[in-house]
Amino acid sequence: MMDSNEQASPANERPRHEVRIKNPFAAGKYEVIVAEWQTFVEAGACPYDWSGLSDMPMGKIRWDEAIQYIGWLSRITGKPYRLLAEAEWEYAVRAGTTTLYSFGDGEAELHDYAWYKDNAKGRAHFAGLLRPNGFGLYDMHGNVAEYVEDCFHSSYEGAPSDGTPWTAGATPAIKCGNYRVLRSGAWNERWRECPLGLALLIHTRSGCQSDRLPRRADPRSVIFR
Repeated sequence: MMDSNEQASPANERPRHEVRIKNPFAAGKYEVIVAEWQTFVEAGACPYDWSGLSDMPMGKIRWDEAIQYIGWLSRITGKPYRLLAEAEWEYAVRAGTTTLYSFGDGEAELHDYAWYKDNAKGRAHFAGLLRPNGFGLYDMHGNVAEYVEDCFHSSYEGAPSDGTPWTAGATPAIKCGNYRVLRSGAWNERWRECPLGLALLIHTRSGCQSDRLPRRADPRSVIFR
């Protein structure tokens, strides 16, 4: 079942709906790090350089730049890389659980799994320092926010039931473009916050959903895995 399971959740995370993912998929163990992005830049495939430490998650990426990277990676490896659909991302973060978080129903262990405002000390952190979820995926509950393929919609009414990306009928009713869903939490958010008040951060098993567009000067990092 896909949705927030809290009564106070916003409309964009309702209604609860069943999703049966029809095709197997794989997800990155970590968010894309600076060293991986620099290989992309050094290959001449993208002009956007980033001078961070090599094991840090890459930050402040536009959605179209993420797509450029994925296209380049697919070409050089001969493998079909892509962004996760939102339903796939939520399945991955839940890791087969039915509890409020992937690690249980309480927040006491949150600092073991997520970087957020109360423990991040004002910055993102190296990938994979905290505990992974049950699928072996790191930083799913918080470090930097992550792009998925889906366009943002004001609710889950009409969402696909097969786990494919929802790219039609975006909100607002314009071309979807970079107006895409973000999932997970970020290092500069509190555990009961989310940008623009659109959702709670760790309110569900899946972290926040947002439609925020990152800017280069935006302190909130955005990446993908």
